[in-house]
Amino acid sequence: MERQEYSEAAHLLEAVQQLSLHFQSFAQIPKVAELGGRVSTLQKSLQMNVMREFELLGTGEESTNPLLLERLKACCLVTDALGYKVCLCLKAHGPSSTDGVQ
Repeated sequence: MERQEYSEAAHLLEAVQQLSLHFQSFAQIPKVAELGGRVSTLQKSLQMNVMREFELLGTGEESTNPLLLERLKACCLVTDALGYKVCLCLKAHGPSSTDGVQ
């Protein structure tokens, strides 16, 4: 995923989260529940991708890539949008492990 895609994903994620809060009281409706599940799945996938980006920073494999810091900056936007649990996961497991991805 490129930097611009992460930035866009962060903004869209924030919008979806606001909508989810609005529709929370309708969670018993099958279509709303289905959409909530799809959002959750996408959030987990996005979290894993972002954690992999942070892993790349730790390996130095992409240190010659001048766009790396821009991409990681965009990943931080996604991490912020995903919330506190993701930040805790990154701190607890470090950038070299995705075992704690929830």
